[in-house]
Amino acid sequence: MKPRTTLMLMAVLLVLCAGYAWFIQAGKREEVRRQEAMRVYDFDPDTVQRLTVEQVGRPAVTAMRKEDGTWTIQEPRPGIPPLDLMWNRVAHHLSQLKNHRTIAEAPEGLARFGLAEPALRVAADLSGHAPVEVIFGDTEPTERFRYAQVDGGPVILVDSTQYFELNRSLDDLRMRFLMDNHKASLLRIEFSPIYTGEGSEAFQGKAPEIGTLGQRVVVEREAAGKPWRILEPRDMPANQKVLNELAVELQNTMGSNFIDEPEDLADYGLAPVRFMITVTDDDRGEPQTIFYGNIDVLSEKGGIYTMRDDRPDLFVTPAHLLTLLPGKPDSWREKHVLTAQENPIHRIEYRNGDDAFILELDSDRGWQVVEPAIEDVDQLAISSFIASLKTITISHFLDDAKPGDYNLDAPQITINVFTEGEETPRVILMAPAPDNPDYYAALQDGGGVTLVHKNMAQRAFAKAADFRSKTLLAFTREMAERMDFTLDGVQYVFEKVHGRWLVRKPEGKVLANQSDATKLLELMSPLRARGALLEWKDDPAVYGLDDPVFRFEVLVRNPANPAESTVLGPVEVGSLTEDDLARRYARAKGRDGLFQLPQDLIDSLREIVLGVVDS
Repeated sequence: MKPRTTLMLMAVLLVLCAGYAWFIQAGKREEVRRQEAMRVYDFDPDTVQRLTVEQVGRPAVTAMRKEDGTWTIQEPRPGIPPLDLMWNRVAHHLSQLKNHRTIAEAPEGLARFGLAEPALRVAADLSGHAPVEVIFGDTEPTERFRYAQVDGGPVILVDSTQYFELNRSLDDLRMRFLMDNHKASLLRIEFSPIYTGEGSEAFQGKAPEIGTLGQRVVVEREAAGKPWRILEPRDMPANQKVLNELAVELQNTMGSNFIDEPEDLADYGLAPVRFMITVTDDDRGEPQTIFYGNIDVLSEKGGIYTMRDDRPDLFVTPAHLLTLLPGKPDSWREKHVLTAQENPIHRIEYRNGDDAFILELDSDRGWQVVEPAIEDVDQLAISSFIASLKTITISHFLDDAKPGDYNLDAPQITINVFTEGEETPRVILMAPAPDNPDYYAALQDGGGVTLVHKNMAQRAFAKAADFRSKTLLAFTREMAERMDFTLDGVQYVFEKVHGRWLVRKPEGKVLANQSDATKLLELMSPLRARGALLEWKDDPAVYGLDDPVFRFEVLVRNPANPAESTVLGPVEVGSLTEDDLARRYARAKGRDGLFQLPQDLIDSLREIVLGVVDS
């Protein structure tokens, strides 16, 4: 094609594209003009100075806009805190009200439109504009629109979505959040139970006066995302999970079923108050107190009657909060030895007598054993060990004890845990508890002396060898073509021919059942050790590996290129281990050190070779 022709075609294409773009934009402009033509009013929502929303059968709710743009509710009772966002939303949707169709310019008989007793009335006083009022009646047959009368004039059809935005109850238009700024982060929480007269028998005739404050519990954190710490009744680590959940619950709680002028607070369990919570956030910085009623006096929906100390109304909040409150002064205390439950861990330095290792998280390779250096690392084993550390829970706190009283000045186990964002490690110390063989003494990483049951303490026991990969052999079973193994001094060779396993050795033998070959494959792939040793004596005879009881290797076809094959193994199994007769020593080609396999493996193999019979 000639250059001139190409340029002409390109020019035509550009003209067509420009024409199409103009057509699209023209369509958009026409749609904007059409939507603007449908608008009932032309005022700006910021000019609304007074707004009234009245639902059928309910008192009218009226609010005035103040000079700073916020709102103040005048009716049904001054002093009800407004939700500014919702008042602004109603003003906006009123200004954007659209007439989808005029039904009657001068209507007679409003009852047929449901307008004789309207479902909703919205009225507004405007700055620089005449007042406006819209009443809404029934939905029309398609239920997509509602009948509405504008300023006492024509009856029109209004989109049901716009009706929904204007149809707001007092509960929608008032501030329902428990906190003044529900988006702020709480930095301090104070919980105080109050004696209501219940359980007086427990005081043996010396019960406190009703309304007496119980033991206050105070928790605090430096900033959002920082860890909580208990300050009262004494300084100690706090349960981060519970307190974070409590903080979110308080921040997001919304009241319902408001009672603006309660006659008798005792009817709602608020005379006396059952407990109170005082919070401080990172916005106001001033304490805000909430009173909660007796839990025996719950609302019909199962919530708790609640009120703020700075407002006369009361309301209902979800009873879920009760599950997060401290039943005892130390209930918010962290009961794990490792208190950094949610902090990412990147390094662990461990010592238990002569067993010592260092684990370190590498951004590319994952967890690594850096001392002693191990190449074949089992990521799952390290993750499981860290998870186990986090689950070690405390049985008893010994707040008045000193570490030396429980041999923690010379501990059996020392664990330094390095977490993200902390320069110094968290230190865990453990030692057998003196005079109590069922427990270990443990120094919580927050500094307190505790007792941990010996079964729980076992979760902190580990060796570097535990983190070696224990997969000694793995292959695709369907690709196996030949299995060569020796068991109890007898050599067996199984070879697959046309999909059927034949016995090549011993000669003159066959498999009574082909399933025996399948069982053998299942036993050997994957073959995972139960234990691992990093060092072992040079003499294989010590472990029965000079004359192994079992030796196995397999020829496997390359699935990508069936003409290629690879021999995997051998894996060798020796004598029973000294400390556990249910395990045997084992080694594998390409893997340093020594492993342990279960005796069950040998038992299963002996059952399989019983199926090798005379042909």
